[in-house]
Amino acid sequence: MEPVGQSLPRLLGRRLRRESCMVYKGMIPGWLYRRMRLSGTRVVLDFDDLVTHSVFGERVPNQQKAFDRAVRLARGAVCGNEFLASQLPDRLPRIILPSPVPHEVPQHQVPRDGRPLRLGWVGLPTNFVHLERIVPQLLEVHRRYPFQLVVISSERPNLEGLDLEFQPWSSDAQEACIASLDIGLMPLDHGSIYSRGKCSYKALQYMAAGVPAVASRVGMNEQVMESGVDGVLCEESEWVDALSMLMMSPERRKAIGEAGRARVLSRYTYTTYIQALAAFLDELHAV
Repeated sequence: MEPVGQSLPRLLGRRLRRESCMVYKGMIPGWLYRRMRLSGTRVVLDFDDLVTHSVFGERVPNQQKAFDRAVRLARGAVCGNEFLASQLPDRLPRIILPSPVPHEVPQHQVPRDGRPLRLGWVGLPTNFVHLERIVPQLLEVHRRYPFQLVVISSERPNLEGLDLEFQPWSSDAQEACIASLDIGLMPLDHGSIYSRGKCSYKALQYMAAGVPAVASRVGMNEQVMESGVDGVLCEESEWVDALSMLMMSPERRKAIGEAGRARVLSRYTYTTYIQALAAFLDELHAV
């Protein structure tokens, strides 16, 4: 999740000062934990990833220790989904707040020049492993319907056999790059505990831009979209059919893209997030 915009400190400054500290990702190093414990610093955790595990689903001991330290200090927690909330002790008050996304962003325009469709993925290089999972399916689709694969990241992936366009990520350029896509991709590992902790930020970015999102039917993805209505959810064996269906039908792409944006506007904007977070912090202070 990207940091909430400049409005968050302004709107929540009074609450955050009283609370003393809000820990993003729930990671506190040992030296800081000791200092905060001795000073009586009060903490609210904020995490939208399973920070205790690697992208391959393996527990990372040092990250687990840092997270456990944060939990011991915490008075409450802001969790990106129900699965993340289940990792916390019962004593800890929590609120489920899915990741918000910017909504005043460039919007997808239906292509008119006969060019190949642009399928795209945005994310960190550490998550290339998820995109690589569906390369065989992408190659099969490409044989039927040629397309360009756009990857927006800080590094260029090695994906042989595909017509790849690499777009270096930047905060200024990513929104226009996403709007240039015809279909957005969010594959995940269905069997990974790490995937269950993901909060659908990629899918929500596509949806905010009016780009139809195709995502693995895992965890939070099933809550942020209704398959076939405002997005498309896939089991591992369904990617070829799902992508083929959208590529053959500009009408379906348009309808799903518009419905996806409407869903973001109704549930996943910064305004909605800030209002719910402010109310939660007030409740914590009232106890």
